[in-house]
Amino acid sequence: MLGAHSEHLSLTAARRSNYKKAVSTTLYCFLLTSAWFLSVHVRHLPSKN
Repeated sequence: MLGAHSEHLSLTAARRSNYKKAVSTTLYCFLLTSAWFLSVHVRHLPSKN
């Protein structure tokens, strides 16, 4: 009973770390994409000054 419980806890921890990794990767890609998008569109905007 105890062994199964600790195994379940380790599985949950591994899943949580995988989830965090996936979320951080997604956020990183999103930030890169938005930065590229902004740089491309700002370059095409007529300068106001």
